[in-house]
Amino acid sequence: MKISVVIPAFNEEDNIEACLRSLHQQTLPQEQFEIILVDNGSTDKTAALARNFETSLPLHILSLQRTGISEARNTGAATAKGEILVFLDADCMPKPNWLEDGLALAQPNTIWGAHYLIPLDSTWVGRTWFQYQATEREGPVSFLPAGSLFIAHRDFDNLNGFATHFETSEDVELCTRARENGMQVLAYLSLGVFHEGTPRSLGHFYRQNRWHGKHVLRVFIDKMPSMLYLKIFVL
Repeated sequence: MKISVVIPAFNEEDNIEACLRSLHQQTLPQEQFEIILVDNGSTDKTAALARNFETSLPLHILSLQRTGISEARNTGAATAKGEILVFLDADCMPKPNWLEDGLALAQPNTIWGAHYLIPLDSTWVGRTWFQYQATEREGPVSFLPAGSLFIAHRDFDNLNGFATHFETSEDVELCTRARENGMQVLAYLSLGVFHEGTPRSLGHFYRQNRWHGKHVLRVFIDKMPSMLYLKIFVL
């Protein structure tokens, strides 16, 4: 098994079918990958809709009581058989060559992936946000979102997975910790996925960024240099 795709999902009935259809269209042969959908306590039809794909995809569905997204991702990774772990969000739709390109770009001691692409029918809010905030570039970056993030299974285990005490910005924290441990974080345009969660109104933009920003300060404080080295900065 080359690749394990881990998808955490909570009440994603509007997106899960499109997400799984995009994985059904992958150019990488199905015998080389598996999909682990972690139903994170959904109260809608997410799991029922996903089960319709069990005969057409190498799909395994895990059911959890509602927990944090880091714990959901770690749970999926713990059951994965692939040499490479790929984290995909349930509201993200990869292009057909996503897994094949991701496998070709694999290298040790590295996290690789891409920032999001906006849907083709995005409003001016989404287009403006993408132009000024999410424009991707190739090469080294400070972090990659967990909606399109590739990492060797062994490296993920060595990092002890996502930090479960962060509700948001857990992908930023993982990439920061990886870089502290000498790993590279590399972005590739070909690995971009269309993100249906792209804000479509100013209200949506505000609510989304307020939520994502909840633990930004906590991650920053957690990664501050030790007070033992404070004298370096005041001399």
